[in-house]
Amino acid sequence: MANAVRERQGPTADVSVVTLPAGEAVRCRRQETSDDTRELGQRPERPNTLVDFHLPIPNSGGWLVLTFSTPIPELVDPLADMFDAIADSLRWTEATRPDGGRDRIAESFTARRVGSAGASDREGGS
Repeated sequence: MANAVRERQGPTADVSVVTLPAGEAVRCRRQETSDDTRELGQRPERPNTLVDFHLPIPNSGGWLVLTFSTPIPELVDPLADMFDAIADSLRWTEATRPDGGRDRIAESFTARRVGSAGASDREGGS
């Protein structure tokens, strides 16, 4: 996956394999100015910085892609640190389907804290 991301994003992208609590992920940090942002008046010398995480979904063959972006070059490093922290909060947990089967789903520390009441209690707290 890292090689595919590197090929697709080009030589200026910073692509690496990182270990998160949810497993190994491919992290890609890059800059771009999209057609949409140019239409809105974004200058090419102030591109967006995007940070993507590609994680395999357990037992499915699918991939979860987290994408974060900022149009503010002056804050890119602290925001990239925040994006990393959010990705680092991701955990896989089991959920019961209506038919009684179980699936692995993504859950983040932030979602447990902000989400429905009692979620932290079900996970044993964080």
